[in-house]
Amino acid sequence: MAAATAEPLAVAVAVAHTATAGTDHSPAPLHTPPPHCNYKSKLQEYLQQANKQLPIYCTKCKGEHHQLKFKSTVMVDGEEFSSTFCHRRVKDAEQDAAKVAYDTLLERKETETDDTDVFELIDQN
Repeated sequence: MAAATAEPLAVAVAVAHTATAGTDHSPAPLHTPPPHCNYKSKLQEYLQQANKQLPIYCTKCKGEHHQLKFKSTVMVDGEEFSSTFCHRRVKDAEQDAAKVAYDTLLERKETETDDTDVFELIDQN
């Protein structure tokens, strides 16, 4: 009978541990990039296709040693892009900066493509 009561007890302990495992009383980061999207890789691939130099990351930290917050800047083709949020991890701050750079460069490319299409239509008339 001891084995029969041990199993529900083990399940209860596992559930209690799982419920309290994520309770971290330190403040949450302001933003966490989606785990399924690697903007550092996307940015690097974009730059390689455009025959540009690879990005250079610079990360700064602030706060107490037990609660550091990180903010990153990425240098792309002589232009700096900064993370919009502070993060608990360097990796997240770099991903955020890469997202800002990637989104900005992609938007510029689309705008340039749209402008080119308009000028081609004007030239045809």
